[in-house]
Amino acid sequence: MIDPKLLRNEPEEVARNLARRGFHLDVEALKALEGKRKHWDVEVDRLRAERNANAKAVGMAKGRGEEAGDNPWDAQTLEWFTTSPPPHHNFYRLPQIRSERPTWDYNHPEHRSLGHGVDPVHHHDVVHAAAVGGDPAPDPESA
Repeated sequence: MIDPKLLRNEPEEVARNLARRGFHLDVEALKALEGKRKHWDVEVDRLRAERNANAKAVGMAKGRGEEAGDNPWDAQTLEWFTTSPPPHHNFYRLPQIRSERPTWDYNHPEHRSLGHGVDPVHHHDVVHAAAVGGDPAPDPESA
């Protein structure tokens, strides 16, 4: 088994030792992957810090007697799209889902392509993300 620290810090030495045993290690590909790993480590740490700050803010708000709101975490998934606490039926009508992060798309319209639809919880007009490309998504109700 190769020590990950040795592989990261001395990839040329590991490559030479592997070559003596008949194996090839693509050092440049390894370095490229290591760069990507480092980038995602930083991003994971940033998101973890953001999550912790949000959790702390919710706890402090609760301590002051404030309500946390419908989506205190700025979560992406559909279960956070309805009100909190949710009504018995969750939605008045099923929402249009145009991506794997429908709630985030709805709450951050500046980061998506726009189309027209109806908010399934509050019954008012909203914009929806297009499924593919930059064209507005058609409203199935108007078809």
